[in-house]
Amino acid sequence: MARPKNQDQRRSEILSAAKAVIHTRGVTGVNLKRIADQAGLSSALILYYYADVDEILAAAYRTATEEFLEKREFLLTEAISPTEQLQRCLALGTPYPGTREEAARVLYELQPLILNNADAATWSREFFSRQTALFRSIIDAGVRTGEFRAALDPNTVAINLVALEDGLATHALTGLMTPNSIEATLVQTAMHMVGGSAARGSDGAGTGTGTGTGTVG
Repeated sequence: MARPKNQDQRRSEILSAAKAVIHTRGVTGVNLKRIADQAGLSSALILYYYADVDEILAAAYRTATEEFLEKREFLLTEAISPTEQLQRCLALGTPYPGTREEAARVLYELQPLILNNADAATWSREFFSRQTALFRSIIDAGVRTGEFRAALDPNTVAINLVALEDGLATHALTGLMTPNSIEATLVQTAMHMVGGSAARGSDGAGTGTGTGTGTVG
């Protein structure tokens, strides 16, 4: 039997394989054989680690959200202004081509899972709560420094930013809007809601570089 640390590594490999299949075939194209083929493992071995495909997908959803949150929450540890934190946070949430788009596609493909899978539903609530709390902490910091003069309750602003970001990201994945235009819309709307001004040297567009080499968002 595999050692505990090797089990963790194997589970990670299986989830990475599942995400790769989701990205190339969509969630409707995911099955045990395709995950096994992508991971270079037998279906029987995968079932040693996970009960079924649904459990794999629920775990993939959780890890995708955790990775997203870790990168965003790291911004709060950096010595930059609340305005810069907010702009960079929104840039991370814009699905530019590359790793950000791939991560966003996995999250959106797995959205239906939260309606029928209790574990995924629980983590979806946690995901939303932590994103809202992150925006709220940035807004509160901006109010304290005088950078923001929010007319609305900070929690209401935070909820609206999460919802707007989720909605616009869909349009990037379908090609209706470009990532640059989405980021610009997010930044302009956010600054209007918090009563702030974009950081000097930024027009609210393209701060995510658009190269796809940035972190997940």
